[in-house]
Amino acid sequence: MPTGLMSIGTFSRASLLSIKALRAYHAAGILVPAQVDQATGYRAYLATQLTDAAVLRRLRAVDLPLSDVGEILRARDPDRTRKILTGHGELLQERMARIAQAVDEIQSSIEHPTSLTPVYVRDEPAMQTVEFRGQVREADFASFLDAAYAALYALLGRLGVPPDGPSGALYPPSGRRRGRSRRLRTHRNRGPATRRPRADGARGSAGRNGRRADPPRRL
Repeated sequence: MPTGLMSIGTFSRASLLSIKALRAYHAAGILVPAQVDQATGYRAYLATQLTDAAVLRRLRAVDLPLSDVGEILRARDPDRTRKILTGHGELLQERMARIAQAVDEIQSSIEHPTSLTPVYVRDEPAMQTVEFRGQVREADFASFLDAAYAALYALLGRLGVPPDGPSGALYPPSGRRRGRSRRLRTHRNRGPATRRPRADGARGSAGRNGRRADPPRRL
């Protein structure tokens, strides 16, 4: 081993990163060895790389994505690092809030099993509805629903069409959810399916409302 270089085993013990992890970080271009033997493929590291290894290990300990870890190590910019960590901290807080809520719901269901809301399946015929669409965070659902229902009632009032059914909300399948946003559609029955007064959609900062023809469906 050339002077000043550490074998991957020695570097692993010094950095507290496994050899498997070091190979993965090398493949991802995040922590690249100072030298790779072309004949044997053996990796060697400089002692100065232990600083990056320590930063990497601490960032991964808080589940920071590898892409963000690599950006921090490449940029070496305190402002950029602070921005990335702030955004990740918000995600962790949201995750902790969801976990705490799930734990509370599980405990409540164990202590009071009859308090759970029953679920029913029903078939709905085709109907004309008005809807309000928007993309919101889970934490903002309540305020979004309040604004959506207010807008829908106002639209029905302008059309002179009384509601003919309960309000409701449609959520996307869980597999289609991405990032921190959720799509939500609320709607109200506008009357018999044969009655179709015109309802031009109006766009706003919170979402979009307009009319919709819903086919028969099972809910």
